[in-house]
Amino acid sequence: MSLLYQIAGNLRTDRLLETAKQIDLLLQTTDELLALLKTLTLQEASGQTAPDIEPRLPGPWGIRQRVLRLQRRSLQPFQIFLYEPLGDLSYPTSVIVISHGLAASPQAMTHYAEHLASHGYLVAVPQHPGSDTHQVHNLLSGSVDEIFSLQEFFDRPHDISALLDELEHRNAREYDNHLDLTNVGILGESFGGYTALALAGATIDFDALAQRCEGLSDSLNVSLLLQCRALSLPPAIKPLQDPRIQAIFAVDPIGSGLFGAAGLASVTIPVVVVTDSSDKTAPMALEPLQMFPQLASQNRFLAVIRGKSHVHNLSKLLSSLKLSAPNELPSLKLLPPTIDSYLCGLSVFFFDRYLRQPDTSEVPLSAYAKAVSQAPYELHLISANSDQALQPVLANFQQRLAQLKWQTMTVQHQDGLFTAADGLSLYYQSWLPTSTVKGTLILIHGLGGHSGLFQNVVKALLPEGYALYGYDLRGHGRSPGQRGYINRWSEYRNDLAYLISMVQQQHPTVPCFLVGHSLGSIIALEYALHRQKELAQSLKTPYPQIAGVVAAASPFGTHANTDLRLRIGQLLSLSWPRFSLPLGLNHILPSRDRSVVLAYAHDPLRHQRGTARLATEFLKTVKTLRTEQAYLTLPILMVHGTADKVADPAICHEFFQGLPLTDKRFITYSGAYHELYNEINYAEVMQDINVWLERYVKTD
Repeated sequence: MSLLYQIAGNLRTDRLLETAKQIDLLLQTTDELLALLKTLTLQEASGQTAPDIEPRLPGPWGIRQRVLRLQRRSLQPFQIFLYEPLGDLSYPTSVIVISHGLAASPQAMTHYAEHLASHGYLVAVPQHPGSDTHQVHNLLSGSVDEIFSLQEFFDRPHDISALLDELEHRNAREYDNHLDLTNVGILGESFGGYTALALAGATIDFDALAQRCEGLSDSLNVSLLLQCRALSLPPAIKPLQDPRIQAIFAVDPIGSGLFGAAGLASVTIPVVVVTDSSDKTAPMALEPLQMFPQLASQNRFLAVIRGKSHVHNLSKLLSSLKLSAPNELPSLKLLPPTIDSYLCGLSVFFFDRYLRQPDTSEVPLSAYAKAVSQAPYELHLISANSDQALQPVLANFQQRLAQLKWQTMTVQHQDGLFTAADGLSLYYQSWLPTSTVKGTLILIHGLGGHSGLFQNVVKALLPEGYALYGYDLRGHGRSPGQRGYINRWSEYRNDLAYLISMVQQQHPTVPCFLVGHSLGSIIALEYALHRQKELAQSLKTPYPQIAGVVAAASPFGTHANTDLRLRIGQLLSLSWPRFSLPLGLNHILPSRDRSVVLAYAHDPLRHQRGTARLATEFLKTVKTLRTEQAYLTLPILMVHGTADKVADPAICHEFFQGLPLTDKRFITYSGAYHELYNEINYAEVMQDINVWLERYVKTD
């Protein structure tokens, strides 16, 4: 769920619910894929014999470490950390290169390097200076302006080819020609996974990448932010493949957009793709599982670990960047030892088979995965023989994801500030159709909400020819003021009047309706009552005319928990008006739609606070609406869910029945919760509202 936090900073609030629905679908699909992968692993393992070796344990060889220093073609120096096995080695000695991820360092890969070296491999871990921790330090100090150099798409593979050239040069002099440099393995993590695939022959498909990057702002695949930078590269680039690379172990690789199907089809050597169910940077269903079936290698394997994250050791990463002291990171730990052992054991088993013992016999990787898998971090592993079984799930996911993406409408969306009577600048936004406007709707949100929560209303009524204006109440959303505080109710009424006046200046010939939710419904109804009361008393009113009110989930009667807090606030109002207390609604689901619950819980603009003065002013206003409801003489539509646990529908209906006017309607929705505009049956609600509005709108 915390994926929503990663993307919320660049997300328009009116798309927050759409994104939450996409994330909910992603989570459901991930669970479905995990269940399927478990079944497929068991099916493949049933025809295999688990090996009697245990490659998760350290090998018998000692380790000597040393550092080589080379220069890139640009003359930029970089280091190579060598881990040489010591002991009675069998010759030739196989070589494995490890490529670290973005903003990481060779030291972050020590756990892999030492384990492989203890099993008799010479391991080389190059520093990638344009995309390592030093680059991030330089970014933070202001000496560079990018988190990684664009040249890294070239320089990373070139670093490894230069490393292999250097080892060839040293082979006779230092290793008695015992290094096998014609069958080299590479282990790459994240950006290092791209590096490994590029060295194996994958090529950048610029046309496919451009298409993927068109929808970058709507994508849940955060890794595309890195991949799309490649569009700034020259379109004609020399091949990066190095024929000495003969096996790949790619952990959380990125490249589905960079390479596309055509680029990945050039990878024919053995490859293991390792991913996880908790990767929020390159989500399993959006990145590695898209790449895996496109690889042309017949010896390809997919390993999925439940509970593994994208970064191997976030605590060490942040500490190395000096962003936090180690004692400030109590909850950021190494991967669980079980997961770490999977990666070490699988890499040894895989490289042993394809670098040291190349033959045509089947590799029992699924049986091995089944044998070592431990709850709660289950390990599932399949081969190319099973990847077709994944396609229906992935295809269905992509189809449903496309349906959930924000549908492009012909709309003019604007936002800005308007100045209220007391000089406070309040945030508003508008959605205007390009066709003739037949009516205007003022959207008034509830306590703790904001104007971005009306996207279902916008999507339903904008195509009908309505211009919609929403604003954030003072003390809410992007508007200033203490959260959930007003000094007197007239502030709400006057703020609304100023917005209505502004809207009617732009659309003077069409009717204006108020569309409120919860607290917003009370604000709308009180505005209508106050204006009609002044007119009935032959007073000149400063409040602009409106044509009617749509009131959803009006809280004329609250449930016990909410009512208690209102009474506490009322007692404290005179002595401590700004006293703030939680609304006590965390345990109440706002909607039956899981994605709405997810979005609300992670919405940075929502709050769950009320103040003593607001409680007093609210209760006084509700009392006024009850005792003076005879002044409510303009058309009113009230809608309510029967399962609303915030505002009692029975008491709301009781208020409705007391309205003296005949031009009124009350509609209930069976089983619906408080957030009617964001319920699973919102289309039904919007249809009823649209039909009601049509009765009062003049058409040509």
